[in-house]
Amino acid sequence: MRGQPRCPPRLCGDDPVPDLLTVDELATLLRKSRSSIYDMRAQGRGPRALREGKRVLYRRSDVEQWLEAHFEGTPD
Repeated sequence: MRGQPRCPPRLCGDDPVPDLLTVDELATLLRKSRSSIYDMRAQGRGPRALREGKRVLYRRSDVEQWLEAHFEGTPD
């Protein structure tokens, strides 16, 4: 089916964002490609990440802080 991208199973539960996000989950959340996420990480522009063997994981709280810091404007 075309249209909306399919929600990854871990993102579709009661809690829409798990405590640790994979690169694919972060890419879906930010609406970016996997390569964009890896580029952001390599350039030091993305949220803090945890390297676990070959996997790169992002803590939900770090992603939320990073997003908040990059919103334009000031909060009400």
